Amino acid sequence: MSTPRVLLRLPNWLGDAVMATPVVEALARAHGAGLTVVGPSRWLELLDPVLGQAPLRVPLAKGGLPARHARGHAAALLLDGSTRSAWGAWLAGVGSVACLSTGGRGLLASLALRPARLRGAGRPEPRPFGAVAVELLARLPQGLGAELPGDPAPRLPVPAASAQRARELCDSLGLGEAFVLVNAGARPGSAKGLPPEVLSAVLSALASRGLGALVVVGPGEAARLEGVELAGARSLGEPAPDLGLLAALGRAARLTVTADGGGRHLVRAAGGRTLTLFGPTDPRHSAMPGPREEVLRISVPCGPCHREICPLPGDGGRLACFLGLAEQVGPALEWALAGA
Repeated sequence: MSTPRVLLRLPNWLGDAVMATPVVEALARAHGAGLTVVGPSRWLELLDPVLGQAPLRVPLAKGGLPARHARGHAAALLLDGSTRSAWGAWLAGVGSVACLSTGGRGLLASLALRPARLRGAGRPEPRPFGAVAVELLARLPQGLGAELPGDPAPRLPVPAASAQRARELCDSLGLGEAFVLVNAGARPGSAKGLPPEVLSAVLSALASRGLGALVVVGPGEAARLEGVELAGARSLGEPAPDLGLLAALGRAARLTVTADGGGRHLVRAAGGRTLTLFGPTDPRHSAMPGPREEVLRISVPCGPCHREICPLPGDGGRLACFLGLAEQVGPALEWALAGA
């Protein structure tokens, strides 16, 4: 008789996938070849050192979990936040399914977790996704035999080949060992990435301190550097660094200046220190233990809104949550670099 298989659907977003690595590692240790991991191919490649050799990997584009991939599994942990995934697991007859209850998923999974709500508000209570993943794992019968992570800090080893590529790149660009990495990447069009005014202020502050800087963006995001005064900083546009190289650069840098997003979590999981500039997002949603991190944010009446596009008009406070940080960047860098 074959051993019942367990399915793990990875998150669709990089930051969530990184924050969930302690749970991914716990399931891989407990089930080995009895584990099926479904998710975007880039996340599967990134998590390869955590997964090990045994689990079955199923690359899947964003958009849920088809029932054909869920069949034959006794239990499933769905971390992608998709109602289609819960529907696919239900159609496949998976007995135990743990997921968040929002979006109607509570009707499809008996082990769904209902997010706590802020008193007097319709918004969910701020909770780091890594903590949510641990709680979902605990909802499955006896945690599916996996030992619940005692240390929720995400850790991702940097492959030797990626570290070597980072050294060669820094040498070719004339960057010393004390360079600062500036991560300007964000989803195309997203308000969560550093706007040009703030990015220029960061680079100007670094140049005034005689520090070499390397600016990176994500794939297809070279336009984010338009209108930015580089102030002598080096930049990588296209091709953008892959995830392995970004992690290696973040670990090698004296400090990484970044907005809240997947790149920030990746750098911290690789062991890099960060100064994170928060715009429309709430730090409490993504606070996780790990290397030292300095946080820069201001309070605005309209935030934190977590919107991908700022709804305010250009003359009515548009991106005030970010633009108000420009004058505070210099002192924040001094504080962050003092401990680097």
